[in-house]
Amino acid sequence: MNQRIWINISLLVVIFVLSVIIFFNKNEIEDELLPLSSINQKSIININVQRKNLDNLSFSKSDGVWNMITPLQFQANRARIESILKILETKSYNQFNLDEVDIAQFALRNPAVILELNENKFSFGTNNPINQKRYILFNKKIHMIDDFHFFQLTTNAAYFAETKLLPDKMNIISIRFPEYTIRLNNGKWQASIPEYDEKKVKQIINKWKEIIAISASKYEKQEGQKTITINSLSGQEINFTIVATAPYLILGREDLGIQYNMSMDDAKQMF
Repeated sequence: MNQRIWINISLLVVIFVLSVIIFFNKNEIEDELLPLSSINQKSIININVQRKNLDNLSFSKSDGVWNMITPLQFQANRARIESILKILETKSYNQFNLDEVDIAQFALRNPAVILELNENKFSFGTNNPINQKRYILFNKKIHMIDDFHFFQLTTNAAYFAETKLLPDKMNIISIRFPEYTIRLNNGKWQASIPEYDEKKVKQIINKWKEIIAISASKYEKQEGQKTITINSLSGQEINFTIVATAPYLILGREDLGIQYNMSMDDAKQMF
């Protein structure tokens, strides 16, 4: 090998070693950082989000299930709620006492977002332009944290909706589509169109029981929408409006103010 090749190999080794050192030092530093709070996530049963120039959000937990109370009413997505609660254990990279700084410089005099978890209040200020950390006021101190929560808390309310279309363990006895109906009759599944045998009908029923949307968004009512009605053994009736069929299937829940965006593969198995 010539000298240039040996120099390049040596430089690569040096870069690799430095990278390893930086990586482990970074992990050691983060391990030494204290969490923002010592509050147990499981103790939280109420979440309120005050948002400047946006609708406020409120959630409540009952029997282990989170529901949005305002501005819409629906079962909340567990993963979305858990993401909010992770702020309790996020790392605090730096802290400032209130008597040492002017909170106005952190945009905390009139916060854009105030998150309340039970009686605990977190006020969100601006972010640091150098390291992109977010300043928040909590427990009479200004903390610098990773900026994962602010944008989630300023998104639309429908973002927090549960994406499973039907309640768990819903005992379906009929689904009425615009062109045909399938129903349970004397213990056997039947369809109002002859080309659907009992096996096909069971496949449709099972698909509806387990179906999960790609995402949820704000309901957009349009004229002439057709409806799919699902009835359960307990007497519960759920209506879905067909908002769109192309390029993707979109099903709306006008009563909840949300609509579900479905994958085309799932859509083909639902009818």
